[in-house]
Amino acid sequence: MPQVAKGGLPGPPGAGGSPGPPAVSGTLSPAQAAAAEQVVSAFWSALGRNDPAAAAQTVPRAQRSCVQSLLNGGPKITVTSLRVVSAQPAGNGRATVRFTVRARASFAGQSIPLFAPGPGRVRWLVTTESAGRWYLDLARSADFMLSGACP
Repeated sequence: MPQVAKGGLPGPPGAGGSPGPPAVSGTLSPAQAAAAEQVVSAFWSALGRNDPAAAAQTVPRAQRSCVQSLLNGGPKITVTSLRVVSAQPAGNGRATVRFTVRARASFAGQSIPLFAPGPGRVRWLVTTESAGRWYLDLARSADFMLSGACP
């Protein structure tokens, strides 16, 4: 959450910000792409409802308690728009989901953007398939505020 308090993430990849998304590798069926996109939508929906338990269900089991503890008692997140742009294969059983989102975090009487402002700036999260279900893999999603916080 310290990055949120500083006004979001640094600038675009390659400009001192986070590294770029994983290279496109492999293939995704239409059903896999839809499932990967759905988990990203479910995650942002849970954040917008301030539902840490639901957000935690969108990540692999090993990251759940970490995500839930980071979000419990944390800032209130308001999501005003979310648009999934694409899902591309990122290796065996993984996909990179690109999206645009407008979201703000409110705490201590202040409201700040979750990401540095920029019209139409495309963000990305890595998703992974496990036992037929898709999850966000925050440990591989360097373009997100919780990346690195959870193993």
